[in-house]
Amino acid sequence: MKDAKKFIKPNLGEVVKAVLPFAKDPHHRVRWAFGNVCGQMATDFGPELQTQYHSVIIPALMTVMDDAKNPRVQAHAASAIINFCEFATFDILSSHLDELMTKLFSLLKGGQRLAQEQAVTAVAAIADCVKGNFAKYYDVYMPYLKSIILNATSKEYRTLRGKSVECISLIGKAVGKQKFYNDAKEIMELMHKTQGTLAADDPQISFMLQSWTRICQCLGQDFLPFMEIVMPPLMAAAKISPDVTVVEFDDKGTEGYNFVPVGDKKIGINTSALEDKATACNMLCCYAQQLGEGFFKYVDEVAKLMIPLVKFFYNDGVRNASLTILPHLMTASQNYLSKNAVQGADKTYVQNLFKFMFPYVADQLREEIDMELVCISLESLHECLNIVGENSLNDEYMTAGLTSLVKVITEVEKRRKERIQKQKDEELEEEELEKIDEEEERDQEILSGSIEIIGQMCKLNREVFLKHTKDIIVPIIDHMIQPHNIVSNRQAALCLLDDLIEFLGPACLPFVSGFFNHTLNYIGDSDTSVRQAAVYGVGVLAQTCGSVVSNSMPEILKRLVTVVQSQDSKNETYINSTENAISAVGKICLYQSNAIDVSQVLPLWLSWLPVVSDQIEAKITYAMLCTLIEGGNQHILGKDFANLGKIFQIFCSILGTPLIDDAITQRIVNIVKNWKSSVPSVVLQQAFGSISQLPTKSKLEAIFQ
Repeated sequence: MKDAKKFIKPNLGEVVKAVLPFAKDPHHRVRWAFGNVCGQMATDFGPELQTQYHSVIIPALMTVMDDAKNPRVQAHAASAIINFCEFATFDILSSHLDELMTKLFSLLKGGQRLAQEQAVTAVAAIADCVKGNFAKYYDVYMPYLKSIILNATSKEYRTLRGKSVECISLIGKAVGKQKFYNDAKEIMELMHKTQGTLAADDPQISFMLQSWTRICQCLGQDFLPFMEIVMPPLMAAAKISPDVTVVEFDDKGTEGYNFVPVGDKKIGINTSALEDKATACNMLCCYAQQLGEGFFKYVDEVAKLMIPLVKFFYNDGVRNASLTILPHLMTASQNYLSKNAVQGADKTYVQNLFKFMFPYVADQLREEIDMELVCISLESLHECLNIVGENSLNDEYMTAGLTSLVKVITEVEKRRKERIQKQKDEELEEEELEKIDEEEERDQEILSGSIEIIGQMCKLNREVFLKHTKDIIVPIIDHMIQPHNIVSNRQAALCLLDDLIEFLGPACLPFVSGFFNHTLNYIGDSDTSVRQAAVYGVGVLAQTCGSVVSNSMPEILKRLVTVVQSQDSKNETYINSTENAISAVGKICLYQSNAIDVSQVLPLWLSWLPVVSDQIEAKITYAMLCTLIEGGNQHILGKDFANLGKIFQIFCSILGTPLIDDAITQRIVNIVKNWKSSVPSVVLQQAFGSISQLPTKSKLEAIFQ
């Protein structure tokens, strides 16, 4: 199949031209095969097929839909439309929509059940594709879909009924709340009447669960009255236990079970039931996210069910949902209680919720084998830590969290070594190399996320973190920071050092001083990410550690100046690390002025401005510039205000840009207003007149008037 795709894609036009005549072939099986190949090509070669050949593919499929004598052929043509919509847009479908919707409505009204089922799903796919443009067909389709739900009650119509519910929810989501609201209420009441009569294996249940979620996404807070209807069956589905069975080796097993041979037996698990459980868990996650504080009523019950499921290793979808829901449960609780409860209740409740979930997440991180879920775990944990805030981790939790994160980091390194060795030992094909690149990108995300969370734990829990720095953090930094290690590991180690320096201040020195020479050497590293992490670190060292590190400042300053003045400092590769170095020099001047000759350094620093690439460091740099000007620093202002022209030039370059925020903008305005009364007007006008006509110069002119 891979070779076939490689052949077909560059010859797609020829293939389309070759298959089109089969839409009118005399034999119904050939026409069926035409629908099949169109659907497959729509999936395999989208969006090129949809963009380039919709004008011939869609009319051909509509022709096949007219084959009333062969409902299977009609159904397959409608099914191909479903595949086609996967990569289609309204612009692609627009010229065909009227005729296509007429054809599908005819199938829905007059076709046999098989064709009806595919037609209704095709309508749902089109609604999802064209969004609000479906409103034109709403009044035709909605009454008929509701009639199916009301009247198609016999057992053989269960799937059609379920698909109709699905279609209604997708149409409602497409056209929006204003158009859909009244019908949504009616549909919810109809489903409520039905749900108590459905057998456990009824396919309608799955359709209903997912449809409720879409209706919730459409209605928002107006969906809250229906939660009493939704929650009982949803919680029941989410509580499904793993159904495991053991059979003889030669037993064919039962449909819906996945069997694995173990010795002379086979162990099977009911995958169908687990998929229902995963669907229900995902629905709960969606409700928590969509309803926010309105979901608080269910937080206790849902938390007790979902939090232990982060370790439900029978099904990835269940773990995904249980991890994703965690910050939404905390946010819903925090927002509801802060608005409706006594002061402080929100913090206590959220802290208790966090204490319940944290051990499960820490364990899951240590045991997880699916790397996508590791990424989700890290993202969820990061959000939860931000929500719960300071002093949320005791010694036990800190140990568990750091141990798990360090294990995650070491596993990344292990996988990287295995990939490198594999590339040395084997001649890999293009697809295998692409897979390796994807795995490397994912592992970089895992490494960065782990380092960020360790820094976050340090920032929010300084005293407890300090107790674990020597035994857990220092060894992993020492391992990763060595010059022989790969770039991403060295950069990660430096970022972790930066966090220790920034958040622990002088208390970090017993742990970071042993890595000082590495940091110095990395200031001029050939890799910009390593260089940036190193120069940022020495900047915060100057800012946070006071006179204890003053003796180191001259050597640090010397290396920073070398970096800023190097020939490649302004090129695209190094510009961000250069601007971080400029910011670091500013911090040394501001916080370590007794350790260096600021009369020489500050004019040099001013000459390097403006910085325009790294927006985060730009704000820091311009805040420092304002502080120095507000303090009347003569090395910045120059003798007899000689540097005012340069400063005006800088101000004109940054006003009205994302390089500064509102607070810095106001400081600049105040500075200029103050100069109007404190600087001779001749000097002021001469300095202002010397600057070039930048777009924002008029903003300063307005201040002078």
